[in-house]
Amino acid sequence: MKSRKDLQLFDDAFYDIVRAMDSYMNQSIGKLRDYFAEIDVNMYETETDVVVEAYLPGYDRSQIQIEILGHQLRIAAEKSTSQEIRNDQYGSFNKEQSRKKVERYISFPFTISEPHTKASIEGDILKITTPRMKQETRYLDIE
Repeated sequence: MKSRKDLQLFDDAFYDIVRAMDSYMNQSIGKLRDYFAEIDVNMYETETDVVVEAYLPGYDRSQIQIEILGHQLRIAAEKSTSQEIRNDQYGSFNKEQSRKKVERYISFPFTISEPHTKASIEGDILKITTPRMKQETRYLDIE
């Protein structure tokens, strides 16, 4: 029969393993959440235009791509970072690399006019303005 002290050592070791696994899972899920993050978008209409404001914190103009696909607008942003840490005292070296990509499709009730659509960025806000177009309404005859 095991003593109470032996059982306590087992419990402590088991607790440490569970705590390490829990910490690892929390970090992994946090990184996945960052990887699959969406772009926050505010969309509104003025008298003549439709305006899309996308919140893209930490991205600069060279990391952002805007694509017009008929009646859809695709906003994508991607950035990569690399960090090296050297500790000569302990003779260790650590290199971390990360890549983050976000993407959002926005649908319009009309075909987007590429020549008349403008984009600008101010701080963390990407602003895209396109003129409102009339929807073509067509009716079908019932046979």
